[in-house]
Amino acid sequence: FEADSPIAIDDASRRVSLADNARTTLRFPLRALGDIGVGKFRLQVRGGAIGLDRDWEIAVRSPYAPERRSRVEQLTGPGSVDLGVSTQGLLPASVRSRASVSTRVPLPIGRLIGELMEYPYGCIEQTTSKGYPYVLLDEAGSKALGIASLDPEKRRTNVQYAIDRIASMQLDNGHFSFWPGSSDYSDPLMTPYVVEFLQDAAAAGFTVPARVLQKSLERLREDLLSGGVVAWERVWGDPANHVRLAFNAHAALVLARVNQAPLGTLRNIYDNNRNEARGPVPLMRLAVALKMSGDQERAAAAAKLALGKRYARNNDYWGDYYTALGDRAEALALAVTHGFLADDQGARLLKLGQEAQASRWIGTHDALALLKLGKALSGSGGSLSGQLLIGGIAEGFASAGWFTRDLVIEDLRAGASLQIDSKSRYYLVQDTVGIPENPPAASSNGVRIQSQWYRHDGSVFTGDTLKEGEGLVVHIKVQASERMPDTLVEAPLPGGLEIENLNLMDSKQLADLVIEGTNLDEWRSYSANVRFQEYREDRFVAAVSLEQGGEVDLYYLVRAVSPGEYLIPAPYVEDMYRPELRAQGAPSTIRLKVVAPTANTP
Repeated sequence: FEADSPIAIDDASRRVSLADNARTTLRFPLRALGDIGVGKFRLQVRGGAIGLDRDWEIAVRSPYAPERRSRVEQLTGPGSVDLGVSTQGLLPASVRSRASVSTRVPLPIGRLIGELMEYPYGCIEQTTSKGYPYVLLDEAGSKALGIASLDPEKRRTNVQYAIDRIASMQLDNGHFSFWPGSSDYSDPLMTPYVVEFLQDAAAAGFTVPARVLQKSLERLREDLLSGGVVAWERVWGDPANHVRLAFNAHAALVLARVNQAPLGTLRNIYDNNRNEARGPVPLMRLAVALKMSGDQERAAAAAKLALGKRYARNNDYWGDYYTALGDRAEALALAVTHGFLADDQGARLLKLGQEAQASRWIGTHDALALLKLGKALSGSGGSLSGQLLIGGIAEGFASAGWFTRDLVIEDLRAGASLQIDSKSRYYLVQDTVGIPENPPAASSNGVRIQSQWYRHDGSVFTGDTLKEGEGLVVHIKVQASERMPDTLVEAPLPGGLEIENLNLMDSKQLADLVIEGTNLDEWRSYSANVRFQEYREDRFVAAVSLEQGGEVDLYYLVRAVSPGEYLIPAPYVEDMYRPELRAQGAPSTIRLKVVAPTANTP
């Protein structure tokens, strides 16, 4: 055997003698070398007239979440700036450093695009947000932001995937299921968000099913005329009034784009409901809808309110998927696009950019709002020219105020720097992301997570030998100190184990499994706050809703399939739209060894 990094094969060369018609099995231990990537290995067999050559590939992934290292600097050109950053403690192949330069606002454009495109999950909000950059970044949009143009076929494929997935999640009433394959949970607030994406995709030249778009527009018009709707599973009380206004304003905006917004209803919403806003976005969307529908006076008044201090959002969560950061970014993006932002708002934009850069984690809803703001501002910040130098090789650039590039570990090792020729102030934003070499320490902010492994007889599994085919039960407990309706739990699997889909198991099989007094068949029937479960090749994923002070129990089954020695990685949990609310489970010291079953001898 021969193997390439990030894998190695021990005792890779052997000589075997076989009698006529005899056979034997050789086992070669394959090791991960401490990096990620695609490991390639080759087999060569020679013997007499026999010549056999085979090639295989195996993906090597890490169970740890990426770590971020950021910098933001305000500089004045002309001059040179070194892009070298410390990557100590990170797996080399995982390192990506995204550098963005802007003359207008220090937004981490490269980071925002990358995180949206690479987000691994797909509820209706995430599917829409992941597809949006591919719609926004046509050749002109990419050039305006100073980024490398997207491959046209990749762009088309990803937009079409998002459209097809959205269409498959549409319900009979025109709204959308929140998670694929389930109609049990839907949030009407997502419908105008999805419709806006479909409208923008159609405007960009992509094919959007007319029946899907029309059904949702009809639903929105009916709901708007009836006073708006709220997903009571998510919000109630004062937040519900804000969410209803948010729904009505967004529905009004997308309907106004196709001349279907009832102007009298829009005026009534502004006159009677504007004080229910707990952030600027509903008022700014209402301003845009009023402007499109012909009421310039109310439009200007609504925009002024949205940009004023009275509706500046605090850190409370109001159930509309935004934090204060994304709320302001979306409102400013709309204000710039539709001519509501005065020229003296530079300080406001600068503060927003600095907050974005200081945010260690940004949810998909906020990330898209910030990207929209960057696109709205592109081309308006003065010229920017210079060179990106990597290992002495120069790439010249000249843009209307933006330049963004992604660097990999080889670029950083070769030496990367920017030479700015423009004689003006500019902002450098650099985000370096990589997977840590060592397990992250346990942490908790607003939520806690812990896991325990059991044998099928209910006894605790503390690390031992498993035979191929033998199974275990994993119990995860999540506890929240505040309300978290959009909680995502992820539990990476050790190598050598595969997960079993509980939905494919019959009641009798599950009824025989009792863990700490909990019958798994009964648990499956009463776990109403579990919105979604996914059994992936390398991880278990669940979306759950948690009340303040509440907890949820999750169970899944795994089975040993590949001989070897493995460590059990820790699970983690986060709020999908307030990702600073998160917890990392304690690193596990449990090792498990999977062995082949012993052959029975006669």
